[in-house]
Amino acid sequence: MKTFLSLALCAAFILTFLFAPLPPTKAAYLESDLPRSKSEPERVIVPPPRPPRPRRPVNEVTRLVNLLIVGRPFYTSGLEIFPLRLRRPILNRHYLTLDEATRTGDLIIREKESPTVNQVLLENRSKDYVFILAGEIVTGGRQNRIFKSDLLLPPNSDSILVEVYCVEKGRWVKKSQGFRPDGNIAGNWLRQNAQRNIAQEEVWQEVEKSAKSLKVHSDTQDLSQMINAPEVQEDLARRRSEIARYIPRGTVGLVVAHSGRIIGADIFESPALFQKLRRKIIDSYLMQAKLADYSSSRKVTPQAARDFLNRVYRASFSIQATPGVGKIIAISGNVEGNAYVFEAQTVHIALFQPGLRIN
Repeated sequence: MKTFLSLALCAAFILTFLFAPLPPTKAAYLESDLPRSKSEPERVIVPPPRPPRPRRPVNEVTRLVNLLIVGRPFYTSGLEIFPLRLRRPILNRHYLTLDEATRTGDLIIREKESPTVNQVLLENRSKDYVFILAGEIVTGGRQNRIFKSDLLLPPNSDSILVEVYCVEKGRWVKKSQGFRPDGNIAGNWLRQNAQRNIAQEEVWQEVEKSAKSLKVHSDTQDLSQMINAPEVQEDLARRRSEIARYIPRGTVGLVVAHSGRIIGADIFESPALFQKLRRKIIDSYLMQAKLADYSSSRKVTPQAARDFLNRVYRASFSIQATPGVGKIIAISGNVEGNAYVFEAQTVHIALFQPGLRIN
């Protein structure tokens, strides 16, 4: 009996020693973190596994960014441009652009019965969806305007009230009841500020700066008149053609840098939609380069362009209403911007540097 008890006590002691809890350690550490006496022989320490990385947020924005391939950059017209392609196609939905829909008379843009500076009415009479970019210019009415944010109009829609900014401070006289696009878009800097919901007065200040940079005059401080000046259009056309020949087939967007600083990115759901809006996107960045008051020979690496896009994984997101169909996802934090989402797919993402000032 005594022998049995002795054996049981010995077994209990051994089990207690073997399975005693270890002292707490760091989640991950270096071998140099461990104390060792001088007489202690060298030994190999296998650290515990690292804790799992935090899961990247998954939403319509990150899903599109995750599919992007950053192409080789090219340098022209003071810009460094990285074409973006998709690892695999996702959608090829058909949209009419602002220019296409108004050209056929299917998109009606007009002042309200009691006109106000920052609102106009839109009516889509076509059988297609109409996509409008933030910053696109329409002329007519009592003042020329730009659209404040991206917009997707449903087919055969009723009149929809849409937010705009005035880009012709010196006129409040009716030229026409309706508006037509002039084929141009505001510079990228003004597009970005419009999506930041700046005050109307700040938009007029930006238009005034544009006049000085473009070296053109308008009696009514009209952005459309400035951009349509023959010398400005000739310069844009020349620089645009230089850029266009470097953009490969299948491109869905661009990351753009100037003087060693990334100034923005535009990404679309398909090559077809990018192709339709490519001219305006390029012109937008060319005009921003004209406004910049800095110059540098520094270059941006493809990895830096990729890192800029990957900032969306650490960004904050909030949902904003839109008068059209779908929703707008506002992006903030270490990168800013907006994404237009329709039927769980992102139509367009505009990204820009937080706090970047160019003049």
